[in-house]
Amino acid sequence: MHLEVRRIKGKTYYYACQKGRVNGKPRNIWQKYIGTAQNILSSFSMPPGTSAVPSTRADICEFGASSALWDISQSLQLVETINRHLPNRFRSATTGHYMVLAAINRALAPTSKSQISEWYADTCLPRLTGITPHLLTPQRFWDHMDLLTGKRIEMIERDIVQTMVRVFNVDLSALLCDHTNFFCFIDSFTGGELARRGHNKQHRDNLRQIGLSLIVSRDFHIPILHQAYPGNTADSTQFRSVTESLLRRYRELARMTHDITVVFDKGNNSRENIETISESRLHFVGSLVPTHFPALLQIPRSQYRPCQHSRLQGVEAYRTTAKVFGAERTVVLTYNPNLFESQNKTQAAVLARARVKLAGLQSRLKRAARRTKGRKPTLAGVRKLVARILQGQHRSELIRVSIKKIPEGIALSYHTDTEALTTLQSAQFGKKILFTDRPDWSDDDIVFAYHSQAHVEEAFKRMKDPHFLSWWPQNHWTDSKILVHAFYCVLALLLSSLLWRQVQLKGLALSLPVLLADLKDIRQVALVPRPVQIRGRHSRGRSLRTVHLSRPGVTVLSDMTPQQSRLMDILRLDRHLA
Repeated sequence: MHLEVRRIKGKTYYYACQKGRVNGKPRNIWQKYIGTAQNILSSFSMPPGTSAVPSTRADICEFGASSALWDISQSLQLVETINRHLPNRFRSATTGHYMVLAAINRALAPTSKSQISEWYADTCLPRLTGITPHLLTPQRFWDHMDLLTGKRIEMIERDIVQTMVRVFNVDLSALLCDHTNFFCFIDSFTGGELARRGHNKQHRDNLRQIGLSLIVSRDFHIPILHQAYPGNTADSTQFRSVTESLLRRYRELARMTHDITVVFDKGNNSRENIETISESRLHFVGSLVPTHFPALLQIPRSQYRPCQHSRLQGVEAYRTTAKVFGAERTVVLTYNPNLFESQNKTQAAVLARARVKLAGLQSRLKRAARRTKGRKPTLAGVRKLVARILQGQHRSELIRVSIKKIPEGIALSYHTDTEALTTLQSAQFGKKILFTDRPDWSDDDIVFAYHSQAHVEEAFKRMKDPHFLSWWPQNHWTDSKILVHAFYCVLALLLSSLLWRQVQLKGLALSLPVLLADLKDIRQVALVPRPVQIRGRHSRGRSLRTVHLSRPGVTVLSDMTPQQSRLMDILRLDRHLA
């Protein structure tokens, strides 16, 4: 550690610096502004005849989470893998560094590019990476993002997955596929193919949105493949595209796992999609729309048998075969009491909202009947309003409405058909119909594989969390930048999921948000002494060159809970202390 003197516009300023080698060249890997010579001398007082007593200041930075995620990126060789596919235009801070730092920022404290430098300076990353915070400007990020095309991202992701399987031994025997979308605030008149209006899963249909497909492992929802796509594309159409990408990558994956099964939900079903998978060497487990197979729903529950898997407690299954999309498939019907309760509550809430709207319409019709002036409601208009209220979710089947023309106007009455509700509950609620081309699998294997679909839904839930792993803020509006934004958001999920897996396998059962929050609260406190001896004073008109600190600083960690101490031991983070 030493002090450097810099002349800026004729004035002399002092910086505390620490040097190291980056790519074989000496660089400043840490620096802090101290002040002018007057500031340094006035920071302590030394009366004549007394010795100098050094004072200290505390430099506090986030340590636990950023160092843990940086460790994972080093194990994956992310920086080297990204740079291998790009032209070598930058020396100290490469594109690989910018993408990894953007991913860690997304995982821990999602910010815009204009604020990422401030976040970075408050972590231990400058010391670990050797990159000074002033390099992380928005323009530098954009320069590096311009180098990453869709094709290069695909090749980088392929190499990352190969390294990940080799280093972390991730199980790829079951891959889970799903799609979601993220609304954005891109102006309607801004060009581009990705940001389009469509059915938004967060009910923001008034905004443009970007679709994202993910294929993740059943093992801790680790992303294997991702694809950003136009927001107005249907799930079944996009599934065909992501399946073709998976098939192109199958050759590399097959070297590591010879038997791969893709799991997807009924929104991806189409004859073309099923035929595409069937013609490949991939296997599949999917689900069917229950109302399309009424005969299967009539099979009595008495013929179902309980599943034996420890994570399928209470679930019952019935196995048979049926013709699905033109081929004979193994079909497993399941009954889940938790799903039954959830669907029952949802249906009750739906019917309650419909009854409230019908009651409001009934009151308006009674008031209209008492009016002597104005336009009266018509029978056709009332029927149209009722049809709109009862649209979807079995409303028209369960609520019986009578509309009659009377001398005063129109009378409306309604009631819930309890018999129809009971029939619906016994026939459909709590049930799913699964189908597969894996007749060699047991019922438990098929059901457990499909239940693992929740892992990819959990991954999407994480990416919509405003605190960790968030897709937002997304301040990019060109397709090329959005593709890179999706890449480092998925990279953040990859690093965090591997970290979570590492902790879980060591026997510490924490949720991913709790893990990241605990690690973020581990902070490093460096007690930096102020200078008490200044070397290289003015001599024969020469300027000061270097001022060395009189003694090294002391680095300690903030107080930790027993759980945080265990995380430090599991991840061996103490080796990163300065």
